Amino acid sequence: LASDLNACSRRGLSERFDSTIGAGTVFMPFGGENQLTPIQAMVHRLPVKNGETDDCSFMTWGFNPYISEKSPYHGAYLAVVESVSR
Repeated sequence: LASDLNACSRRGLSERFDSTIGAGTVFMPFGGENQLTPIQAMVHRLPVKNGETDDCSFMTWGFNPYISEKSPYHGAYLAVVESVSR
């Protein structure tokens, strides 16, 4: 389990990117009481020319490399299902 890259922490990599640029970020990269829980989606306010807005863009992702290894078709199909179900 320790050698599986899916089980390792990505916190160090995420901390190298500034998620506050543009001040449109709704969710920070890590949440929770201790800021240790990775978020499951990207939510960003849409930029407007004048004023402020409450509209935002919401994006999730899903991919299972073990299914895609056996069947690329089913892997792609289930990646869409997983991203919509988040």
